[in-house]
Amino acid sequence: MLALAQSPRLSAQELVVYSMPSPVRYNWKSPHTLFISYLENLLKPIEYQQHKHPMGHMLIELKDSSRHIMSGAIPLDPRQLKRAVLQEKQGLGSLFTRYTGTLETMEENQHQLNDRYPYGDIAYIRILISQPMFERLWGYLEEYKSRGYDTIYNGNNRPREGAGAGCSAFAVSFLEVGRLLDSRILAEWQVNLKIQERLIGRPEKEKRIPIWKMAFTQRWAKEGKHSYQSIYYYEPNAVYKWIKQKNEQPDASLEYTPECRDQAPGIVLDRRHYPIPDEPVWHR
Repeated sequence: MLALAQSPRLSAQELVVYSMPSPVRYNWKSPHTLFISYLENLLKPIEYQQHKHPMGHMLIELKDSSRHIMSGAIPLDPRQLKRAVLQEKQGLGSLFTRYTGTLETMEENQHQLNDRYPYGDIAYIRILISQPMFERLWGYLEEYKSRGYDTIYNGNNRPREGAGAGCSAFAVSFLEVGRLLDSRILAEWQVNLKIQERLIGRPEKEKRIPIWKMAFTQRWAKEGKHSYQSIYYYEPNAVYKWIKQKNEQPDASLEYTPECRDQAPGIVLDRRHYPIPDEPVWHR
């Protein structure tokens, strides 16, 4: 089976997942390289500073013939992470911290897309879905908001458990709810970290981590050697790279159609024949 199918007919129901890379690609080799990458991204100027995302960003678009929304999870105050590290001295405990979150508006998201299309600083997966699948995903989003989960940013990044979600966990959860992409593909987008307990600050217990300790640690924790906590992220840069590669190079393992919006690479998947998953939407 050839990977590049004929262009599918237009569908009234679509899920689009967008990924925006960080200004500088992250190096996840160690706490040290992660810290340096974060500083580089804070300082790197880009053409659209008002929509700058130092960690990269992901969002979703969902529409049928009568409903249309673009939504992405963001911290209500972008300075919360800086305060957690610099003032509260949480160290890498900041990666587990729950911040006050919100979902971006349709207008905010459309501006971001329009800014990035000419530069190719965004990639997308456009998925054609059935009306029953749309109803499942739309219902998930509505209940996500009604439960107040949209106000929990970061945390343990398990949105279907109400345990918080950054932008990438939130966006990927729609693919998971619909089982629209193979789990092995989703695993390719993950960064898995073992964070030493000595780098995880807990201000409520007067355990504070100076910046130098985090910035100069050259390795992640090792099994059997360090006490640690595990965490994983869906990395926007990895998602962007995966889409761009599929757009430019045919892949016989996945049936899709490449397309572009200005300079932004995208792929189209026809999932209108996919059955509704029989598993619960929520994990609690």
